[in-house]
Amino acid sequence: MIGKSAGDFMYIKMALSDWLAFLWSWNFGILQSPAGMAAVCLVCAEYILVPFYNDGCGEPPLMHRKMLASVIARRKLCVRHERERERERERERERERERERERVRDR
Repeated sequence: MIGKSAGDFMYIKMALSDWLAFLWSWNFGILQSPAGMAAVCLVCAEYILVPFYNDGCGEPPLMHRKMLASVIARRKLCVRHERERERERERERERERERERERVRDR
């Protein structure tokens, strides 16, 4: 077991090389992660729109699917950002509690 964070990056770095790990992280960050998120958002949009177009007229227009997918993606990014902000607030509260414990010990 590797006792370091960074997941795939550390495994590739230790098993192969720094350069391949670097390429993997850029490939994942620029290509794979956004493409996966786009696919998930388009599929969700398709399933959300199906009940509104289920009258035998065919599938929902592509424009509607793309618009709803962009709304889903934006919301997903906002939720992720809010979680990160909440984690940072929690870390700051923990640091403050630790400082308070040190102040009490020093007295």
